[in-house]
Amino acid sequence: MNDEEWDNMYKAAELSFGPFADKPTAELLDLLCDEDEVTGHAAATALQRRGERAAFERGVELTRDERVYVRHNATFMLGQLGYKDGYPFRDEAAPLLEAMLNSDPSNEVRASAAAALGHLSATSALDSLVRAVEDEDENIRYCAAMALVGMVTPEIFPVIEKIRNDPDGDFADWGEIAMEIFYGEKYQNEALESLCGMLADADLDIAARKAVAEILTDRNEAFAWEQAIAFRQSVSAALRLNVPLLADGLGRSKETPPRAEVIGMLMDMLSNDADSGVRDRTAEVLAEFEGAEVLDSLIAAAADPAWEVRHSVAFALSRHGAPEGVSPLEELCKDPDERVARYARERLDWMNMIFFKDKPGA
Repeated sequence: MNDEEWDNMYKAAELSFGPFADKPTAELLDLLCDEDEVTGHAAATALQRRGERAAFERGVELTRDERVYVRHNATFMLGQLGYKDGYPFRDEAAPLLEAMLNSDPSNEVRASAAAALGHLSATSALDSLVRAVEDEDENIRYCAAMALVGMVTPEIFPVIEKIRNDPDGDFADWGEIAMEIFYGEKYQNEALESLCGMLADADLDIAARKAVAEILTDRNEAFAWEQAIAFRQSVSAALRLNVPLLADGLGRSKETPPRAEVIGMLMDMLSNDADSGVRDRTAEVLAEFEGAEVLDSLIAAAADPAWEVRHSVAFALSRHGAPEGVSPLEELCKDPDERVARYARERLDWMNMIFFKDKPGA
């Protein structure tokens, strides 16, 4: 998402929750056809919160409009209409949105339809979304992959694995998230002993171990911390990887006793672990921990010899949003590995938009 798109998104949100919040429904329905992108999006967002039958019927009508931007607004609105009330029009909207995904002449509208089906968790459209993952249009592919996140079944594992292994890291992340959710639901009711046994299996899928680590941490923080300490001593890199997975849910609250120890262990692993995969995951997790010492550790890791680690450091620095992180992130924009440089530029743009948008010179 570029600067203009971020800016439009925030402007639409401000309108939706501000001046548009109390506008009559009939007026908002008319604004769905407004040529201004921000106005149309804001009207659709305000209507989604109301979840009225009139909005649904008007949205259906507008999906047949000859103007692309109008059909786009209609699909966006239908995808989240009545989200506060459990999507009351899901069953009626899903077949229409699926048809638009399959046959609308505009790729922009098709992508919007895919995203809408994802918001509705429209499992009836699973086959169409699976096909859309292979679409030539990048935006359609992304939206279809995102839509599949909450609909994974064993039957589409091959598709999800293909997404996970895609060279585009941002696209691949959707497959990773999808599997984490799948395993999280699958193992939610396992006993503590069973969860620990899964973590001790070095061959267990990383998405499964991440889900198990989250469940274990939510269930018993003290026990999860004991497990993290034990795994830290393992000679197996695959098992040491459990440490950042467990730590991701530990120590974020000031009330958690081992907070300083959790952060200290992570910083030590980022600096000293022999395995780049462990350092990579650790840098990613440290994005969620505040503190000057964490930031210093990440800045030092910007010179890590492994490109994957530098890639994750770019993410972590941008998430911290600290002025001290700008310079090292700018250096990563010139990284000799183009994958790192390209991603660092994207994260720097995001960081400037989120944290420094209203500051002089931003």
